[in-house]
Amino acid sequence: MQYFSKSAKSKDTVTAKDVGDRFVKENNTVQEEEAPKSDAPFDPRPLHVILTERKAMIDASFDEYYSLKNRIAKVGEEDYQFYQSLADSKAQKEKRIREEEERELRKFKEQLERQAETPVELPKPKLQMPHAQKRKAIQQVLVANPVKRKKAVEEPKLDLNYASDSD
Repeated sequence: MQYFSKSAKSKDTVTAKDVGDRFVKENNTVQEEEAPKSDAPFDPRPLHVILTERKAMIDASFDEYYSLKNRIAKVGEEDYQFYQSLADSKAQKEKRIREEEERELRKFKEQLERQAETPVELPKPKLQMPHAQKRKAIQQVLVANPVKRKKAVEEPKLDLNYASDSD
């Protein structure tokens, strides 16, 4: 049975056109440019040696760059004077605060000593009255200030029947 039409090519048959397409012709190829010539002379050393030297040079330049960055800069004379003046003013302020606290503590201690020297008069406790005298005193107060009751005033009654005055 033939599945393909007669015009279709079978896999077994190869024509000259098919073979010619597989080869690259010289006129169809793009001429590759030659590698640029370097001015450096040819180095006969192995590539490994050349690359390790390049890496060592790169590492050295990297270390030098960052060692310069991490270096501490020297303080100039003007900067030194400025920082010194800041430190002096801070020390003076702390000294002033310390002296003021000492003065206040001395005053407080002196006041405590003065108070300790003067006797403190405690209030005399009230003598309690016997029960009978207490009762008599309460009765006298009540008699002197009698409680007056107000007479009850009658409230006016409101007439809730709304009679019309239409008579």
